[in-house]
Amino acid sequence: MNQKELNTFKDLLLARKEAILKAIKNTKEEGKDYTTNEVGDSVDIASNSYEREVLFELTDNERKQLTDIDIALKNIEDKDFGICGDCGEKISSERLEAVPTATLCIGCQTKKDSK
Repeated sequence: MNQKELNTFKDLLLARKEAILKAIKNTKEEGKDYTTNEVGDSVDIASNSYEREVLFELTDNERKQLTDIDIALKNIEDKDFGICGDCGEKISSERLEAVPTATLCIGCQTKKDSK
């Protein structure tokens, strides 16, 4: 992969990282709105509890995405970006455009998913 393509993916990944960090910040702000001091019926309490759980799950997912982005950025730095971690073949540009954090080619990912 040439340097121009690597820079394009780097910019894309950094933009995604920034968007996730902003979303996490917004999620934390929303989480402050859910207080447990309120008196309500059991349905209200369950609903608020569920909403808090969803907020925390989102941040877990976002944490994973951030980790994947950091790995992809490191791979760009090391010039290993776009190389399958299993077979060593080039990951297709189409796959990387769809999933820029992909570390496996479509064939190896399919094998992994079928296990």
